[in-house]
Amino acid sequence: MPEVSIIIPTYNREKFLSKAIKSILTQTFKDFELIIVDDGSIDNTREIVNGFIKQDRRIRYIYRKNSGGTSVPRNEGIKQANGNYIAFLDSDDQWLPEKLEKQITFFKNSKDKKLGFLGCGALAVKENTESIIAEYKLPNSFRGNVFFKLLKNNFILSPSGIIISKKILDMVGMLDKKFKMVTDWDLYIRILKKYNFDFIKEPLFKYYVHEKNITKTLDRREMIEDAVNLFEKHKNDYSFYFPNLYAENLRYFANFYCKTGFMKLGRKYFVKAIRENWKDYKSYLYFILSFIGSKFYRFCFKVKKIFLSKKTKFQEKDLNDSPEQIFNIIFKLED
Repeated sequence: MPEVSIIIPTYNREKFLSKAIKSILTQTFKDFELIIVDDGSIDNTREIVNGFIKQDRRIRYIYRKNSGGTSVPRNEGIKQANGNYIAFLDSDDQWLPEKLEKQITFFKNSKDKKLGFLGCGALAVKENTESIIAEYKLPNSFRGNVFFKLLKNNFILSPSGIIISKKILDMVGMLDKKFKMVTDWDLYIRILKKYNFDFIKEPLFKYYVHEKNITKTLDRREMIEDAVNLFEKHKNDYSFYFPNLYAENLRYFANFYCKTGFMKLGRKYFVKAIRENWKDYKSYLYFILSFIGSKFYRFCFKVKKIFLSKKTKFQEKDLNDSPEQIFNIIFKLED
C-alpha cells in the first residue's frame, strides 16, 4: 500500500500535462501512486499518459465521460486511492521536488492530533514566460482552528498545495459534484468544522496563470450560481457566525441577477438579504430600483461607477496581498 495517493483530474490539457506528471515523478519522496482521471479528453491526453505508464508502474489511468467539472474526476480518483494520504495536483500546475517529502514529514511529526489537512506556499508563474509573478504566503495566524477564517474567505490558493488524511476524507465525504468553482472550498469547510489546518510557509508548487484557468473560463453567471449554492448549503453557519457577511453576499447575488436582466430572481435575493440584515439600506434601495426595469437599473450603476471613479482611484492588488484580498480579487461581486 502506498503512503500517498496523488490524483490529477484532467481535461484537454495536453499542453501542460507532461510537465505536471514529471514534477511528480521527480519527487524526493517515492512511496506514492499516481492516479490520472481523464474527464473525457479529446486531445492526446491518453497517448501522453500511456507513454509515462510504460516508464513507471505507479501510474494508473482512468478515462470517463466528461462531467463538466473537477469534483467528479477527483471523487473517482479518491475511490480508487489506496494511500494513507490524498494529494491533488491540477494538470496545469507543477510540484517542486521536495513537496511531498516535506509535507509528509510535517504531517507525521505534527503534535496537533486534530490536524485534518496541510497546505503550503506557492509561486504564481506566468505560463508563457515562466516568470514568477508573486509568491503566495499564509500568515502564522492561519494555523490551527481556522474554521471561522475559512468560512469567511477561501484563503487556500489551490488544491495543488494540499494533502489530506484519507481517514478524514472518508469521514467528511466526497467533493460535492454540484459545484464547479468552489468545490474545494466546500470540502475545506466540512473538514475544518471538526479538524485543524496547518501549512508549510515556503512555496512547494507552481501555480500557472494562463487564459485557460478555470476562474477565467467559467462565465460570470456560472461563478455567481456556484457561490449562491455554497452560501445556501452552509446557510446555518453563515447566518450564525457572519450574519452581515451573509446578507451582503445575498445583495451581491441579487445585484448581479438584476444587472443581467433576471429581475425576478434578483428581487428574490434582495428579499433574503433584507431578512438577514434589515438595517442594510442598499438592499431596500436596489430592490425598489429593480421594479423600474433592467435597462434603467444598469444605467443607475453606470452613473454610480463614473461617480466613484472620479472620487477614488482604483489600485490593483496582486498575490502578495492577504488571503482575504486574494479571495476578493477572484470571487467578490461588484456593487
